Amino acid sequence: MRTMPAMIPTRPDHARSATRRIVGSCLVLAFLAGCSLPAAGPEEPAGDPSRAPLGSSVPNPTRDVLLDEVQRLRSTVVSARGALGAALASDDPRAARDAGDDALALLVADAAPGTDPRPLFPVDTLDRDGDTDAPDQLTHTLSAARELGGGLGNAVVDLLRDPVAGDLGAWQRDAAGVLASVTATTREADDLVGLETAIGELPGLGTQAIAWAQLTAAAGSIEDARAYAERGVASLDVLAVSLDLLGLDDEGGDG
Repeated sequence: MRTMPAMIPTRPDHARSATRRIVGSCLVLAFLAGCSLPAAGPEEPAGDPSRAPLGSSVPNPTRDVLLDEVQRLRSTVVSARGALGAALASDDPRAARDAGDDALALLVADAAPGTDPRPLFPVDTLDRDGDTDAPDQLTHTLSAARELGGGLGNAVVDLLRDPVAGDLGAWQRDAAGVLASVTATTREADDLVGLETAIGELPGLGTQAIAWAQLTAAAGSIEDARAYAERGVASLDVLAVSLDLLGLDDEGGDG
């Protein structure tokens, strides 16, 4: 008869060690399987709602107003780009000039309040003490950005300064003077290379687009109209991309 081996008693410290190993293994498996550990709650945004991600659900009416104004600004830019695109695609000088006028009206015009889309830039210096609704989109967007402040508000102000308007102070203090400077710049050269150099020195791609739209609207030939419109389209394309980089698609589309 074979003798059964004697049972070796388990010491309490061995038992505790084994238990810890089992529990540790179970926790690792549960983590890997993702089935038994509670999910972590969503990370709360910082105390400043303006710094919350663009897709955040933190209620902030001031922030919503700014996002709406930026969408409106983008709509104006895209509409002006479409008008210059029509000039670029045209075979008729008169039609191309008319398209240039359409683009110019979208970029800067003495529009009545409520015009949709609003022109991008004001044609006259606004009376800051009055209660008249500003007719231009730049003023609306800038006011909303300054009202919100914080990360998003400052980012929008920076974008309006560069690449949109260039000298924001000049547009606010003397819009008519800025436009007179743009018009004078378009007369500084008679050839395309000279115009590219002169207009390229204007601050802000939106301001430069005004110059190209003016030239398109006054072009003497279809070749000139197309050349001017092409450069205006390029400026406005950069503006549209810059606005898209703010991540407005996270708010439900780009309008």
